[in-house]
Amino acid sequence: MSRIKELKQQYPELDVSIIDMLSNFDPTGKNKYLPLMCRVIKEHALTRYTANDYSKYDIQSYWGGKFVKTLGINCDDINDEDKVKFMLYRFLTESSTMDKCILSLEAFMDTNERNIIQDKDLNNYKTVQDIDNVVNEALLLTQNKEMEKHTIRVFENDEWLILRPLVFESSAKYGSNTKWCSTMVMDKSHFYRYWNRATLIYILNKQTNYKVALHKYNDGDDDAVHIWNAADREISWFDVEVPAELFPIIKEEINKNKCNREFCDDELQKYVIKTCVDFDFEEISPIPPPTLQEPESELPSGMDIASALIVLQRNLDQGQNEPGRFYE
Repeated sequence: MSRIKELKQQYPELDVSIIDMLSNFDPTGKNKYLPLMCRVIKEHALTRYTANDYSKYDIQSYWGGKFVKTLGINCDDINDEDKVKFMLYRFLTESSTMDKCILSLEAFMDTNERNIIQDKDLNNYKTVQDIDNVVNEALLLTQNKEMEKHTIRVFENDEWLILRPLVFESSAKYGSNTKWCSTMVMDKSHFYRYWNRATLIYILNKQTNYKVALHKYNDGDDDAVHIWNAADREISWFDVEVPAELFPIIKEEINKNKCNREFCDDELQKYVIKTCVDFDFEEISPIPPPTLQEPESELPSGMDIASALIVLQRNLDQGQNEPGRFYE
């Protein structure tokens, strides 16, 4: 009996395939979502790691080249199949990437089981972006009209809309069907970063669904204006397909040098902090009524954490940054 066969018999709970592991994530217990998970994860791995990205040296040097023997890769004659095998293995060993993919799949399955997703045909979803988009859209259907109060419409006519999103729900709605990180329902920290530190503006063509996002940090670290197309690729002003008369409006808004957080009152700031910094998918809820439930835990001073963060940020904006002290 070989050592591997002996160990598999000794530790049967460890003798599982990747498909066996994915099956455990299926909330139905009947492998309803297993084909979807296999399809999406494979596509995500191959998209993240294209075969041309890795040379013979990359494969030989990764982890000292020791694991390539277990994959049956001949480093002296690496073919495309070997590269794909290597990519999938590396994908599965990069926990942050795998976690993001699994979290997106779990969010999709949970949302679909709650009958919020309209398109029930699982064969229509091929990529992580597909399922992220449909989860965003489905969750937005549960939001009430209060969200409109948390969007600053800088300019609007029959064709164009220029806006600042003040809450994640607004960002996800107007950034739907894009790959902008500020719309990622499973990682709202990206939206929070821009909301807290930058001018974040979306430009939309209401007739063609053309969308561009731009941001500029206002804290001195990076004063450049960064522009992103719907595929989340950075572009220049020359690539922005908007009428010339809109540019002065955009420039004026950028030159205010005010981050989106500064347009929110204390209550709305608390909401963004609660939903983006201390985010839990199980606690997704629409924009709350005026009275928010405060966290049970308090600082020694009696100030809740969200309020403390707001006061601290305000003091930093005013140059009052004495360590360990909050200013009222």
